[in-house]
Amino acid sequence: MRQALYRKYRSNDLSDIVGQEPIVSTLLNAIKENKISHAYLFTGPRGVGKTSVARIIAHNINKLSYVNEDNHIDIIEIDGASNRGIEEIRDLREKTSIAPTSSEFKVYIIDEVHMLTNFAFNALLKILEEPPKHIIFILATTDVNKVPATIISRTQKFTFKQIPIETIIKRLSYICQKEKIDIEPDALNIIAENSEGSLRDSINMLDQLASSSTKIKADDVANLIGLPPDSKINFIIDGLIDNNLSVNQLFITLDELYQQGTDAKTLAKSIIIKLKQKLISDDPKIVDQRKIIELLKELLNIPGNSSNINDQIRVILADQIVSKASVILTPKKTEEVKEVKIQKSPEKEIVTYKGKENIKKLEKKSPPTNLEDAWNQVINYLKKSHSTLYSTLMMSQTVFDKNSIEVTFNKKFYADQFNNAKNHDIIRQILIEIDRQDISITAIYNKDLELPKKSAPKNDIIEASDNIKEIFGEAELINDESLNLG
Repeated sequence: MRQALYRKYRSNDLSDIVGQEPIVSTLLNAIKENKISHAYLFTGPRGVGKTSVARIIAHNINKLSYVNEDNHIDIIEIDGASNRGIEEIRDLREKTSIAPTSSEFKVYIIDEVHMLTNFAFNALLKILEEPPKHIIFILATTDVNKVPATIISRTQKFTFKQIPIETIIKRLSYICQKEKIDIEPDALNIIAENSEGSLRDSINMLDQLASSSTKIKADDVANLIGLPPDSKINFIIDGLIDNNLSVNQLFITLDELYQQGTDAKTLAKSIIIKLKQKLISDDPKIVDQRKIIELLKELLNIPGNSSNINDQIRVILADQIVSKASVILTPKKTEEVKEVKIQKSPEKEIVTYKGKENIKKLEKKSPPTNLEDAWNQVINYLKKSHSTLYSTLMMSQTVFDKNSIEVTFNKKFYADQFNNAKNHDIIRQILIEIDRQDISITAIYNKDLELPKKSAPKNDIIEASDNIKEIFGEAELINDESLNLG
């Protein structure tokens, strides 16, 4: 019978362990200096070497040579998931009093120790509190949060990390060379990227592919794990980032992917991988990195065992579209939106909009070259014809930088008023009229902003008062310092 590749290439010595160099170094020094602990706890994701290291350490401590899958009477492996009750641990406690048969130590390896019941943990704790000198425990778990603190405190804890993609690729290449497997570099990358840092999973994937062909292409890997086509993933991601994807287009694309056999978990993983690549490779001046990070957070927060992951992906991606659509400028027939940027945080909301240079001019005028002069013209236009928006801007602080203008409000009410789609159209029309469509205006809400106190001209005060009445009617006005609008 053909031996599975992950068994054939499982490490037989600590020096063979890949991706866990700090742990290996510490354990080797402990063995060399004869500073062996009575209990170890190995934590970390599946397939990163916890059990392999436990077996090697158990043999090294007893000065036994180790060949893969070797069994020894004084090295006992226990599956925590199958032996999780108090009776099994009580039986273990009785056996620990018996001396080793032919070795210096009797080593117990308990895999998935977090599966033990509370009563079983209490029984195990009694053994760890006063262990016989000839007993060593090596506990392994993929979920250390379920292991009681009392157990952890009586062990030497080692946290195994996900194995880097580069390390996995290097190991897979070595195996392919030994097994004479012809594989494309892109295929290796796909295997490594989708193994979630598990060397064992990546080797199993390679084994499955190699069983049907000794020449493996990237498409073979994609078909095996149900990866969605790059073209459709890029269509979704680019559409979200560029704000040109509708909810209907999104749902049609998702339905097509699901009908083609892509499961929701694989789809989420593929989107996450692409987003990470875009975050690293694209120019932050062109791509809004904050948007990508927010979307990554949402996707990464989906529980791996969620029963409705399909719907969660739909909602998360659709929410990205809807939240953007609420602040995207709606261009008229003679206009186009060149740029829309949104950044959100608990204390700040930013909306940037910018007219395209080929927008049809309403009038032929000599445009103001000075940015501050151009903004003053905008303000004057508003004062004459749009007094409500003018009054809103009187509650802001303006900063000029090259062709960019930042308008900052310390009250969310004013920021929301300014970001009204109707007001976007008004300001854009003024920029067209003064022939300064190159100006980028950013509206910022920052509750910590302190505006300088200034007295407005009397006629401005009258206009502002009229505008407030226009918005709120004749109701009694309350001093805004008593309101928490931020």
